[in-house]
Amino acid sequence: MEESLEGSDEYSPSKESTSSEGGYNSEELFDEVEVKPSKEKESKKMTTQEALSRIVSEEKTGKKRKPKVCPVEGCGTTVVYLPRHLRQIHKWKKERAVHAVQMFGLRTSQQQQQHHLKKFHKITKADAAYRELLLKARQTHPKKANDSENLKQNSVSFEGWLQSVDGGMKSTKSARQHRTQVQTVVSVIDPQKLLPNSLLNKVKFREDFLTQYTANKKFLPGTIKSYLCSVRHYLHFQIYSGSPLEKELRDMIDTVGRWVASYRKEGNKRALEKGDRDMSKLITPEMVKTFKESKATKEAVTVLHSLKAQVSQTEFVLVRDMIMTSVLLTNANRSGVLANMLLDQVQNIWRMEGVAIISVTEHKTASYLGPAKVVLSEEVYGWLCKYITVRAQVERGDTVEVFVSWTGQKMESSQICKAVQSSWRKAGLDGEITSTLMRKSAVSKIHETHPAMKSQLSDLMCHRVETATKSYRLVERERTSVAAAEVLRDLMAFDTESAGPSTGPSTSDLKPTTARGKRIFSSTDLKVS
Repeated sequence: MEESLEGSDEYSPSKESTSSEGGYNSEELFDEVEVKPSKEKESKKMTTQEALSRIVSEEKTGKKRKPKVCPVEGCGTTVVYLPRHLRQIHKWKKERAVHAVQMFGLRTSQQQQQHHLKKFHKITKADAAYRELLLKARQTHPKKANDSENLKQNSVSFEGWLQSVDGGMKSTKSARQHRTQVQTVVSVIDPQKLLPNSLLNKVKFREDFLTQYTANKKFLPGTIKSYLCSVRHYLHFQIYSGSPLEKELRDMIDTVGRWVASYRKEGNKRALEKGDRDMSKLITPEMVKTFKESKATKEAVTVLHSLKAQVSQTEFVLVRDMIMTSVLLTNANRSGVLANMLLDQVQNIWRMEGVAIISVTEHKTASYLGPAKVVLSEEVYGWLCKYITVRAQVERGDTVEVFVSWTGQKMESSQICKAVQSSWRKAGLDGEITSTLMRKSAVSKIHETHPAMKSQLSDLMCHRVETATKSYRLVERERTSVAAAEVLRDLMAFDTESAGPSTGPSTSDLKPTTARGKRIFSSTDLKVS
């Protein structure tokens, strides 16, 4: 049975219609062979054999191959036969050079299909079915795949790999963030083609992304390190996928590692500066009292006690934010603990010594510290249970998290932080409160007043004692510095102003000793006659 294709004698391919492999260029083969029928021969049909004959005759016209730009960093030479250029000029081995066109995204869709037929189906130009298969492919896929779609598909595969055993079984949120950051870097380095292999271009990576883009966006050192780590994960993914450019990928991984190390010093410096600034922002018991006695908090409690058949959006948000803030103030949890708290966890509580204990299994340090413990008084737990009753009015059926938005969707950690800040401002308190600042305030207060409870506090906050001592001990450092300064000032003042005999040990009591082979003289040895 013959296939037909509308066409006319007016069809004339462009001058650049041959591919670098000597075949027909994909963009013309799959796009421009959609021939417009002539006015005189509108009803004439072209058989498959006639179409194949036309393709063969066009390929014999002796048209030149389309030149390509060398993708090697710092080269940029335009060449006709790229593999030969890579072997002779850049000393690439043959088995690597032959894959360069494909790996750097320089192969057209026509060439890709020729390569597919040859590699997977063992069909070459000499076979009778070769031309017919190409023609059918053109009719089935008339347009070239969009580069942005290719990047999107590759990124989806990368995200799935990150959540697999080979990629480290990262969380969905973490994998999505890595994927998004890699897409951002690629779009900055290669905004036209959006080819993932543009990440191998060190010069453009350094100049376009690390220098210009990060400066325009005012990225902090920690943010830049996060993007670089995402790129490093992606380069490992490319190696895992069997890329023939393994040597270049590993070299780029080493380069990215050096870039990450160079930002580490600035990142640590900023963290210490931020910790010093937080000294003036620590939450005090007076602030907590103000929040609890504020008009906004009392209104939220009134709404809970009234148990209306239908609450407004303003009332729902007021109640939810007040409860989240109260829980964080009394437990110093990370915001992720509240984001991942589930309904069944609130129902299946432990009761001990007049308090309710909720175990949240999903949080930052769950892999080595176990479930996070949220300890609530009977009053706050009662609020939480009444909130769940109100929550049912906005529930969408498939959301199992306790704290949801007005549309019934799960709240992320960032949304919880903003909600807590809003509740803090409604209570008439200034400053940008965060869960991190709450944790620093709690640790500093406990270390100052109850140092023996450091370990117990670490259990509640789900971090190591060493972490608290290193990252959160702000007040203690200030106090020790003041104490040392007072002693030093007194000593220096005594040495300069005292005229009486010294009460310290006499130098005549000192005995000669040695240290590292050098003799230390006593006062007798130094006595002048």
